[in-house]
Amino acid sequence: MVIAGLVAGGSGTRMKQAMPKQFMELAGEPVLLRTLRVFLSAEEIDAVLIAVPKEWTGYTKELLATLPEDVRGTKRTEVCQGGTSRNDTVRILSEEAVLRFGATDEDILLTHDAVRPMVSLSMISDTVSAMEGAYAVTAAIPSGDTVVLSADGKRVSQVPKRETVYRIQTPQLIRFGLLRELLASVPADDASVTDLCSLCERKGIKPVLVPGSFENIKITVPTDLAFCEAVLRERVREEQENV
Repeated sequence: MVIAGLVAGGSGTRMKQAMPKQFMELAGEPVLLRTLRVFLSAEEIDAVLIAVPKEWTGYTKELLATLPEDVRGTKRTEVCQGGTSRNDTVRILSEEAVLRFGATDEDILLTHDAVRPMVSLSMISDTVSAMEGAYAVTAAIPSGDTVVLSADGKRVSQVPKRETVYRIQTPQLIRFGLLRELLASVPADDASVTDLCSLCERKGIKPVLVPGSFENIKITVPTDLAFCEAVLRERVREEQENV
């Protein structure tokens, strides 16, 4: 069983809006619903669990009720309260998936940023397929820029070879049993654990990289919304040309 855990627990302060970015509209539909639609359409996904801030759980359930029945009814979808950090939210997702869906140690938790609405069905399929024989999997793209390291934030300390540098995206996948073991080894509020890769690094586990997409951006600032809207317009244009 593969359970998709949509991480939507952030407040989105960098968007400078009263409403968290996952609930802001993208081409007339809340970002969260656009992301959810993709996972509801993915054959590899058996159920979806959405983690949101406590004060937004009721609103999220109301949003889900606005989806057409033929979309909403494709997979069991539930809402839970997120944690105080991403690490804590993933812990909650893993625990709630066991309680609500009966997930076992060998089942897979796929975590995805709810504010990456441009994720594709092929990316979901590719990452799930890569879990065969792997401990963990993450979508990633090569860095198009030179990346430098700085020990003090003032001078360059090291310049890694660009061909060895990748930008991590989501989806990220791991089996529940291993995830539980890894989470037990770090405090829930450990700010240095920012995603599955940093969690795996603590135990020397090397996640498999699967090609992501430069379109699969994480909406962080207002210009990111504009970028996604442009991508959606281009997709519509291409579909019309292919009719």
